[in-house]
Amino acid sequence: MNIYLAKTIEGLKPYGPGYDLTMEAEEKVTKYEIAESDFDLMNLYLIDKINSACDSLLDYGDYDYFSPEKCKNMIECINQMDKSMFPPRLTEICNVLTSFALVAIESNTGIAIDL
Repeated sequence: MNIYLAKTIEGLKPYGPGYDLTMEAEEKVTKYEIAESDFDLMNLYLIDKINSACDSLLDYGDYDYFSPEKCKNMIECINQMDKSMFPPRLTEICNVLTSFALVAIESNTGIAIDL
C-alpha cells in the first residue's frame, strides 16, 4: 500500500484517465509506504470521505490517480475533517496526502493511492 506523487508526467504510462505511478523510477515519482495495518484506520476515517469529495472508488486492493483538480478536492476534504480524535498515524497519513497534493497542484501532475 502506497501513496505516490508524480514529480513529472512526461513519459509516464497512461492508466485510464490518469497515470500508473506504481512502476515508475524515483526521479519521476516519490513514494510513501502505508502499512497493511493502516488500512482499517483509513477505511474508518478517510476513504469514504475522499471517495465522495474526489469521485474516486478507493477500497482495499484498489488504485486511483488524482489529477490536480481532484487534489484540490482532497485537500479541502481533509482540511474539513475533525482530526482531534485521529490516531497519530492517521494524522501523519493525512499530512502526507495534503503535502503530496499541494506539490501536485503546483507542478500540475497528480498523486496516486494504491491500497
